[in-house]
Amino acid sequence: MIEAKKSMQVNNKATQESAKPKFSELLAEPEVKARWEKVRKYFFLRESTYDMSNRCNIRCDGCYYFEGEKQFAREIGDAEAWRALMRAEKARGITYVVLAGAEPSLVPELLDICFQEMPLAA
Repeated sequence: MIEAKKSMQVNNKATQESAKPKFSELLAEPEVKARWEKVRKYFFLRESTYDMSNRCNIRCDGCYYFEGEKQFAREIGDAEAWRALMRAEKARGITYVVLAGAEPSLVPELLDICFQEMPLAA
Protein backbone atom coordinates (compact mmCIF):
# COMPACT_ATOMS: atom_id res chain seq x y z
CA MET A 1 0.00 0.00 0.00
CA ILE A 2 2.81 2.41 0.94
CA GLU A 3 4.70 1.63 -2.29
CA ALA A 4 1.57 2.29 -4.36
CA LYS A 5 1.09 5.63 -2.62
CA LYS A 6 4.73 6.61 -3.28
CA SER A 7 4.35 5.58 -6.92
CA MET A 8 1.22 7.73 -7.23
CA GLN A 9 3.05 10.71 -5.71
CA VAL A 10 5.95 10.34 -8.16
CA ASN A 11 3.58 10.00 -11.11
CA ASN A 12 1.55 12.98 -9.90
CA LYS A 13 4.70 15.12 -9.68
CA ALA A 14 5.77 14.06 -13.17
CA THR A 15 2.34 14.99 -14.51
CA GLN A 16 2.53 18.39 -12.84
CA GLU A 17 6.00 19.01 -14.29
CA SER A 18 4.90 18.10 -17.82
CA ALA A 19 1.86 20.39 -17.50
CA LYS A 20 4.07 23.45 -16.99
CA PRO A 21 4.56 25.48 -20.18
CA LYS A 22 8.05 25.78 -21.61
CA PHE A 23 9.68 29.20 -21.72
CA SER A 24 9.65 29.19 -25.52
CA GLU A 25 5.90 28.53 -25.43
CA LEU A 26 5.38 31.52 -23.16
CA LEU A 27 7.42 33.74 -25.50
CA ALA A 28 5.18 32.74 -28.42
CA GLU A 29 2.66 35.26 -27.04
CA PRO A 30 3.61 38.65 -28.59
CA GLU A 31 2.69 40.61 -25.46
CA VAL A 32 4.77 38.33 -23.23
CA LYS A 33 7.70 38.47 -25.66
CA ALA A 34 7.57 42.30 -25.72
CA ARG A 35 7.69 42.41 -21.92
CA TRP A 36 10.54 39.89 -21.85
CA GLU A 37 12.58 41.97 -24.31
CA LYS A 38 12.27 44.99 -21.97
CA VAL A 39 13.68 43.16 -18.94
CA ARG A 40 15.98 40.49 -20.36
CA LYS A 41 19.05 42.76 -20.15
CA TYR A 42 18.81 42.53 -16.35
CA PHE A 43 18.95 38.73 -16.25
CA PHE A 44 22.73 38.60 -16.32
CA LEU A 45 22.71 39.31 -12.58
CA ARG A 46 23.66 36.38 -10.36
CA GLU A 47 23.75 37.50 -6.75
CA SER A 48 25.68 36.37 -3.72
CA THR A 49 25.90 37.90 -0.23
CA TYR A 50 28.99 38.29 1.96
CA ASP A 51 29.33 39.38 5.58
CA MET A 52 32.35 41.67 5.57
CA SER A 53 32.66 42.72 9.18
CA ASN A 54 31.42 41.84 12.63
CA ARG A 55 31.85 45.42 13.84
CA CYS A 56 29.12 48.03 14.08
CA ASN A 57 28.98 51.56 15.44
CA ILE A 58 25.28 51.33 16.40
CA ARG A 59 22.90 48.65 17.64
CA CYS A 60 19.55 48.85 15.88
CA ASP A 61 16.55 47.11 17.42
CA GLY A 62 15.87 43.95 15.46
CA CYS A 63 19.19 43.88 13.64
CA TYR A 64 19.41 40.40 12.11
CA TYR A 65 23.20 40.31 12.40
CA PHE A 66 23.33 40.49 16.19
CA GLU A 67 20.40 38.12 16.72
CA GLY A 68 22.19 34.94 15.69
CA GLU A 69 25.56 33.24 15.69
CA LYS A 70 26.96 35.28 12.78
CA GLN A 71 28.15 37.96 15.18
CA PHE A 72 30.70 35.51 16.57
CA ALA A 73 32.27 34.62 13.21
CA ARG A 74 35.92 35.48 12.74
CA GLU A 75 36.36 38.63 10.66
CA ILE A 76 38.70 38.35 7.68
CA GLY A 77 40.44 41.66 7.11
CA ASP A 78 42.98 40.47 4.53
CA ALA A 79 42.41 42.55 1.40
CA GLU A 80 44.09 39.99 -0.87
CA ALA A 81 41.85 37.23 0.49
CA TRP A 82 38.83 39.35 -0.45
CA ARG A 83 40.31 40.03 -3.88
CA ALA A 84 40.81 36.29 -4.42
CA LEU A 85 37.27 35.59 -3.23
CA MET A 86 35.76 38.14 -5.62
CA ARG A 87 37.79 36.74 -8.52
CA ALA A 88 36.73 33.19 -7.68
CA GLU A 89 33.10 34.28 -7.43
CA LYS A 90 33.33 36.03 -10.79
CA ALA A 91 34.74 32.83 -12.28
CA ARG A 92 31.81 30.97 -10.70
CA GLY A 93 29.40 33.27 -12.57
CA ILE A 94 28.50 35.74 -9.81
CA THR A 95 27.89 39.20 -11.28
CA TYR A 96 26.33 41.10 -8.36
CA VAL A 97 27.44 41.11 -4.74
CA VAL A 98 25.56 42.20 -1.64
CA LEU A 99 28.07 43.37 0.92
CA ALA A 100 26.60 42.91 4.37
CA GLY A 101 27.68 42.08 7.88
CA ALA A 102 27.39 44.18 10.94
CA GLU A 103 28.44 47.38 9.10
CA PRO A 104 30.48 47.04 5.89
CA SER A 105 31.21 50.78 5.71
CA LEU A 106 33.58 50.29 8.67
CA VAL A 107 35.96 48.38 6.37
CA PRO A 108 36.24 50.77 3.39
CA GLU A 109 39.49 49.23 2.19
CA LEU A 110 37.69 45.90 1.71
CA LEU A 111 34.74 47.61 0.00
CA ASP A 112 37.21 49.17 -2.43
CA ILE A 113 38.77 45.79 -3.24
CA CYS A 114 35.32 44.27 -3.83
CA PHE A 115 34.32 47.17 -6.09
CA GLN A 116 37.54 46.84 -8.11
CA GLU A 117 36.82 43.18 -8.78
CA MET A 118 33.00 43.20 -8.89
CA PRO A 119 31.63 46.70 -9.61
CA LEU A 120 27.95 45.75 -9.33
CA ALA A 121 27.14 45.68 -5.64
CA ALA A 122 24.66 46.79 -3.04
